[in-house]
Amino acid sequence: HGVSCLLPELEPQVIAAPVVFAGYGIRETSLGHDDFRDLDVKGKVVLVQGGLPPGAQWQHPEFVAKYTSAKFQDRFAARVELLDQLGAKAVIGLDDDLEAQVATLKNEPFFRPEASVPSTDEPPLIRVSSALAKNLLTDGKLAGAVATLRTSGKVSNSGSRNVLAVLRGADPKVNHEAI
Repeated sequence: HGVSCLLPELEPQVIAAPVVFAGYGIRETSLGHDDFRDLDVKGKVVLVQGGLPPGAQWQHPEFVAKYTSAKFQDRFAARVELLDQLGAKAVIGLDDDLEAQVATLKNEPFFRPEASVPSTDEPPLIRVSSALAKNLLTDGKLAGAVATLRTSGKVSNSGSRNVLAVLRGADPKVNHEAI
């Protein structure tokens, strides 16, 4: 098992659009590289490979920092920014070591204390593991595919002492316990 997908914090909404694969999702004119040449991503969910293309020219510190940041939260930032400019609806980022990266976030908050999710006009980034990505990209499964991202939730205030959340499980023996 493990982590196969990491979703961003989003206001309740539905995003549905055709899916296109854009290689590494990189446009670097200085290297003559453009994964978006002849590819229309406007209004689409764009699937991009994490990391860098092969070749010594990509190992320059500028590109390593921009596309493979040591900070997990920043690894796809340049791609999402460009895809926002190109009009993409959402981004699916293929993360080779998603499970290991999530494990390093054990001290990072996954739940914000604010009553609402920060608003942004950028397309949301959904990260998926390489195992899930292989399944998505094999046997032409992507051709004609439409992705639907449906988010919902309910925020309610309650008084408590030292309780972050109550997650009720299906097991009646322990579903009354709090975390």
